[in-house]
Amino acid sequence: EHGCAALCNLLSNRQEAKVRAARAGCIRAAVRALTSYSEDPELSQLACALLRGLALGVPENKIAIVAQGGVRRLCQALARHRNDQEVNVQAVAALCNLTSQVPENKRAIC
Repeated sequence: EHGCAALCNLLSNRQEAKVRAARAGCIRAAVRALTSYSEDPELSQLACALLRGLALGVPENKIAIVAQGGVRRLCQALARHRNDQEVNVQAVAALCNLTSQVPENKRAIC
């Protein structure tokens, strides 16, 4: 939980750091958190926020998130926490970030 929050803060507006973090396994960790701790709304919100941040402005990360099952886990978080505004905001923002600049991701989501 604290790891997701710390990464969100560290990666804000730092494109190269986002690429390095993704290559180091942050995408895999966030997707795994959405899988293993799917019932925890706070951790789900933070994992969605981390995926949102990693995807923002980095096409390479957007493709990797989709390839690693991120879309499915984001949609599951939306369904599971449909009444949690914070989870919904972060999950929808992540999905929006995944579609910009990468047309093939739009097809994967829609």
